[in-house]
Amino acid sequence: MKCLMRLRSGVFKTGALTGLWLLLRAHASAFAGDLPRPLPAHPGNVFQRGESVQVQLPQRQQPWRLVDYDGHELGVYQGGAGGVELGPLPGGFYRFLGANTNEWISLAVVEPLRSPISERSPIAVDGGFAWGIPSNQWAQAANLCRLAGINWVRDRLSWPEVQPAKDGALVDGRYGPALAVQTEAGLRVLQVMHATPKWAGDDPSRFPEDLRDAYQFYRFIAQRWRGKVQAFEPWNEADLTRFGGHIGSEMASLQKAAFLGLKAGNPKLIVGQNVFASHEKFQLDDFGANEAWPYFDTFNLHHYEALLDYPRLYADFRAKAAGRPLWVTEFSVPMTWSGDPQLKELSDEKLKLQSELLVKSYASSLHQGSAAAFYFILHDYVEEQTQFGLLRRDLTPRPAFVSLAAVGRLLMNARPKGRLVDQNAFLRGYRFATEIDGKRENVLVVWSESGEARLQLPRKP
Repeated sequence: MKCLMRLRSGVFKTGALTGLWLLLRAHASAFAGDLPRPLPAHPGNVFQRGESVQVQLPQRQQPWRLVDYDGHELGVYQGGAGGVELGPLPGGFYRFLGANTNEWISLAVVEPLRSPISERSPIAVDGGFAWGIPSNQWAQAANLCRLAGINWVRDRLSWPEVQPAKDGALVDGRYGPALAVQTEAGLRVLQVMHATPKWAGDDPSRFPEDLRDAYQFYRFIAQRWRGKVQAFEPWNEADLTRFGGHIGSEMASLQKAAFLGLKAGNPKLIVGQNVFASHEKFQLDDFGANEAWPYFDTFNLHHYEALLDYPRLYADFRAKAAGRPLWVTEFSVPMTWSGDPQLKELSDEKLKLQSELLVKSYASSLHQGSAAAFYFILHDYVEEQTQFGLLRRDLTPRPAFVSLAAVGRLLMNARPKGRLVDQNAFLRGYRFATEIDGKRENVLVVWSESGEARLQLPRKP
């Protein structure tokens, strides 16, 4: 994704739906430590700016047009010739479009990080490694997260798989190896689950019938995965019917048992509130009335709402958070796929829209005070007609992955400092204190909601 910035006598001009990053530089000391670097094979065709780009084209003897994010043709290359050497390319998103197919081959060039990823950065992503990514792609997906400046990833587990018998030993299954890969890559992991084994209850979507079983499981799992899991959500979206349809008082009861168990197993573990997905006042009031606030370190929520609804939504949840940090562990603006049902791909228009809404969603969430924001979701993932994924099945990028890398670098350690007030109501913008390349920065994220708009700044960035 290209960010457009044109300087004309101190006036900046932006196109509709185009994120504009303005960096007002200050001074600070650089971080020390290792910097994320691509794996030698460049999985997903993701390169850092300055590297020579080489991409394998299909063996079919046909021409492939290389185009940029805006669809401008950059060259034509013949398939069947093996690797195509493109040399260094500017940062952005690119695609090879075939002459006789509706498939395309994507690549990305991202800006290299010049300082290590801060453990205080709020930029996170729902990775879904254990359930959604084949095990032979775990290391590659973890590397892509690091290249994008990701601090936290969210993963999943199944209680019935990990503890199939009440008195039996815990089984790592696919979950332990997935955690090991993410930990080795330097990612911090938030773990979540939402299923009860048969020995603990008749309905797997509901909480266990005896909360002492939950306490013991959480204590055991916190001990077993100490050092591999840094945070835990005891249940996913328990207020939704598909995950049990629990009322607020039930969620409060599980929270207390889970918190005590997790802290007994690992006192250093960050215990999140078992996350809300619906925004029903009676649910929140019922939860709050049961005084669960001493039993969570972070107040966790999900949303898939329009940007203009964020202030109301966050205010409702903030009122029940008891001053705890807000963690938004799933958020995005859903996009419907169209065309070939085998590909389940977004149209060109929606690919762009997804990439631009990602930037706006992060900025809007961070402005509302989220201490960690997990975009949903890294891997190719479809629910009915909705395509959520930032990556395709082969880990090649959609344009929104390049946007994620821009957010990961430019909003590292972002703290909200203000909102743009615009007289014509077309401009939206938020100011953040951030750390870029090891230096303290002021970043303004601004866009036009309708057509082009001019932004007058008090000084040159």
